[in-house]
Amino acid sequence: MCDWRWRALILSLCLCVGLLTSTRAQATPFYAMNSANTCDTCHVEPIDWANPPTALERECTLDCQSCHISPSGGGMRTQMGKYFAAERLSIWGRRPSHYGKNPPTPEDERRRYNALYFNPDTGAYQGGWLGGWAPGDMDYHEDEKRFGYFKPEPGVMAGGDLRLMMVVPTEQESERQVAAFPMQAQAYLAVRFLKKLTAYLDVGWQGSQSGIGGNGDEEALDVLQRRLWVREAFIMANRLPLMSYVRLGRFALPYGWRLPDHTAYIRRGKFDQFRQGYGAEVGFAPNFPSGIYPWANLAAYRQGIEGWPGEPASTRGGWGVAGQGGLKELGYTIGLSFNAQANDDETTEYMVGPMWGVNLHPTIAYAGEFDYRRQVLPGFVVQSIFTYQEVQYMGFRGVIPKVRYEGMDPNVVIIDDHLHRAMVGVDVMPHRFVELELAWRHQWAFDRPNSSELLLQLHAMF
Repeated sequence: MCDWRWRALILSLCLCVGLLTSTRAQATPFYAMNSANTCDTCHVEPIDWANPPTALERECTLDCQSCHISPSGGGMRTQMGKYFAAERLSIWGRRPSHYGKNPPTPEDERRRYNALYFNPDTGAYQGGWLGGWAPGDMDYHEDEKRFGYFKPEPGVMAGGDLRLMMVVPTEQESERQVAAFPMQAQAYLAVRFLKKLTAYLDVGWQGSQSGIGGNGDEEALDVLQRRLWVREAFIMANRLPLMSYVRLGRFALPYGWRLPDHTAYIRRGKFDQFRQGYGAEVGFAPNFPSGIYPWANLAAYRQGIEGWPGEPASTRGGWGVAGQGGLKELGYTIGLSFNAQANDDETTEYMVGPMWGVNLHPTIAYAGEFDYRRQVLPGFVVQSIFTYQEVQYMGFRGVIPKVRYEGMDPNVVIIDDHLHRAMVGVDVMPHRFVELELAWRHQWAFDRPNSSELLLQLHAMF
């Protein structure tokens, strides 16, 4: 491996360790980090509510399942996720806290967690809660206004996501054209048969630069088979003791950070939007009184079933196991992901890598991931590395500036085939139903021309 790769690995690991040991921070990217700022970002403030004394009963969590039906993240949002978007993220719109049991607490009196709080009495920085609410003795599940104007536990939920993308090349003498195309169109349905038994369906129409209906030369049934996409379809028992769950069916595999950008190097071609499996998954995410939030997800799966709606022809069928786990606190997350798959063509694939996040409340959040992949192919072995680093500033309601760096070396034995990419952008959420993203992205490499582009994305959700 050449010098730059070792330097990149050492730099990434040192940055991770240095940040984790220098502060008490939190959770998963980036909304979960921001939500841990104070309890009433996820639900109406907990006046009169009891906090169960043991982890067996507690259901407040820093895990993905707090805001999404799918416990590994992505897809339909829970009532808590909808509350967070309306209360914390959107610039305009009704605040659900104003429709709760108690009037909202003024900003300067809210109980906040701040990892970099400076205590003037001791002259030292210390993380912790500032201000406070007195706990009560009422089970919050009995409060119909826990989520304001959102019904706490509906029997049937429907939702969706639509993303439209425009890409404007900015490099000099570019032969690329401006492209505008649908990037995502998903519809969700969740039915709760029993209090803790849910059926879930995620159906979509795959995006393409050739347009919603293809290029016009394809048969309608071929377009339907290729573009109509049943992404997830499972039945799940969840909210079990220790916030554990088990699900059966088709689902997105648990690995790494679940980014909304499927072109990211840590997703594209490795664990991108097509990495679903058919099988079983179990997991847990307890909330211990000590303030530690461990979590783990483990899936055994079959990938690739011929004729499944939207399954790409390039999907390599095989059997595998994937999982992730680690520790979370209000200030940080550190975890490890892995995947092993034996394919039908007698090739194998192994992936492993750390993931981390640091939450410098109430304004700055940082997340990163580093992955190693080993592919054993007929007659040779390919080893690859991937990295992702992103910082977001969350000091403004509904406006989130961000910077990102990504790196990828597709084959470590080949010199100068690596890619680097940097991005500067801003996410704006005028309303909880609408999000805008504007970014400039530059990619540079040693074996191909550099490229840059402006990205404009419109995201509508319900």
